[in-house]
Amino acid sequence: MNVKKLFTLMLPVIIFLFFPLYVSAQYDSEIIIPSYENGKEVFGISTERGHSTIIFFPEGCKSVDKVTVKFIKPVEGKIRVESFGEESPFEDIIIDKPFEYCRFTYSDIYEEDIEELKIDAKVRKSWLEKENVDKENIGLYSFVEDNWNVNPTEREDDNSIYNFYAIEDVEFSEDFAVGEYTEISGIISPLFLLICCIVLIFLLLLLFLIYSLTKKRWKED
Repeated sequence: MNVKKLFTLMLPVIIFLFFPLYVSAQYDSEIIIPSYENGKEVFGISTERGHSTIIFFPEGCKSVDKVTVKFIKPVEGKIRVESFGEESPFEDIIIDKPFEYCRFTYSDIYEEDIEELKIDAKVRKSWLEKENVDKENIGLYSFVEDNWNVNPTEREDDNSIYNFYAIEDVEFSEDFAVGEYTEISGIISPLFLLICCIVLIFLLLLLFLIYSLTKKRWKED
């Protein structure tokens, strides 16, 4: 029996053995369809094994195009999506030019369950023009330890309405913001404001003391 004939006979067997593995690999990533609770978008997550990947497309946040989550172990929980628009949910803790602040509220899903978090962000071209922001200068921020920490972004293709950005290995958080990226990330924390106030008061007291001493000397002269 020649090699060609042997291969022809073995081909159906090879397909039979490996096709289920191929199909399984195709379904490693599951697309989640949202439901709604109290007007908020909710994604129910249920994975039967570890290292499963889920994908969802939140319409509740206009700055987020797609979210990809890879889990280390099986999970059974929910992710609620909420937008705060351009108003920070943390009052004075802001970024310079926000396109949108978003919150993902996790129920029965924890940071240690997640192996990798990827977010594909989008920003309206009209907003970039209005705010005079360079399309190459957009960041996605995670709110961690009372600060907005920026995640590196990579430009992707755009369309007539949006510019798109890919963010790999996003720092885990419930709160995210998309906006202009600056070297000094535009963070104004309560601690920073408190320090500024203390320094200002100290300078005012120092100036008052110098003025009083100077005035006293004038009187003595």
